[in-house]
Amino acid sequence: MKIINLLCILSIIFTSACSTSSKRTEDYPPQFYDYTPTEQSLIRRGRIAVDFDESQVRMAWGNPTRILNADSSNNSYHWEYKKLETRQNVLKYLGNALSRGADPVIIARQDPFYDKLAKRVVFDMSTRKVLSFNSY
Repeated sequence: MKIINLLCILSIIFTSACSTSSKRTEDYPPQFYDYTPTEQSLIRRGRIAVDFDESQVRMAWGNPTRILNADSSNNSYHWEYKKLETRQNVLKYLGNALSRGADPVIIARQDPFYDKLAKRVVFDMSTRKVLSFNSY
């Protein structure tokens, strides 16, 4: 009886050890495999590069929080990725600025949470490819 229990426990351990928490191959759309190995590697690591198209950016970073229409010259448009910050973080930044003797330029809002810009991607309007990107 003990041997059967031991075998059951070992089989559970071995089957659970074979499963992975990383992205499986079926998690990517078929077009992912048309990209170069370098592009695939960047996407898997959650990174983007200049000349990526919209679908490559979505695979690496997900859907944007906001899409801004063309700029005044109608040459580009922007995707913004925002993250939710707490007011507590604003107070921490304020304290850090004061301890350094700097003049803090922070406006705390009334609500306990606010959206903070995390990333911005600029796309060329004609090619629909990444011109530049920034993380904040």
